[in-house]
Amino acid sequence: MGQDEGYLLDNRQAEAGTRFDALSALFDASTFRHFEAAGVAEGWRCWEAGAGGPSVAVWLRERVGPTGRVLATDVDLSWTGTPATEGGEVLRHDVGRAAPPPGPFGLVHARLVPSPACDVLEAATVRQVRDRLVAAGLATDEEIDGHLAAVEAGRPDLATSPMISAWGRRPAGDGSRSLVRSRPL
Repeated sequence: MGQDEGYLLDNRQAEAGTRFDALSALFDASTFRHFEAAGVAEGWRCWEAGAGGPSVAVWLRERVGPTGRVLATDVDLSWTGTPATEGGEVLRHDVGRAAPPPGPFGLVHARLVPSPACDVLEAATVRQVRDRLVAAGLATDEEIDGHLAAVEAGRPDLATSPMISAWGRRPAGDGSRSLVRSRPL
C-alpha cells in the first residue's frame, strides 16, 4: 500500500522527523503516564496504531520485555524505523481503512491518527460540549463552526492539540487487559 495521496502530513518529507520529535516532546510523558496507570507490564501484547515516529513503540517494547509483543503500524514507515523493530514488529497498515491486525492486544494506542470513525466521534463530542465551551469563554460559536466544518470535510485542524484519552477493561478471561486511545479534540 502506498502513501495516501489525501494525507496532508507525508512522512517521507524531511520535516516529518522534526514534527515527530516535537510530538514526542509534547505528548510522550502524558501518554506513558496513561500506560503506567493502565498497568502495562512484562508480557503485554500492544498495538501502536499510526506510530509515525518510534518513541512510543520503543517505550512499549522496553516495558513489555522479551515475553511481550509490540506491533507498530503506520501508512508510511519512513520514521518508524529500526528502533521499533528491535524485538518488535512493524507493519504498513492504514488504521482508518483496513481491518485490525491479528490480536488479541492488551493495549491499543492511537495518538493523533485521522480515521473516519474518529471524525464522527470528534464531531459528536464537540457538539455535546459546545454550549459549555462557549459559556466558559473557551471558544466562540464561529470557532466551533469552523472546526466542525474542517472535521466534516476531512481536513485536519492542525491548530488544536488537546487530547481525549479513554481506557477501560474487558471482562477477565479474554486475554485482554486494557485499551488506551488518544485523539485531538
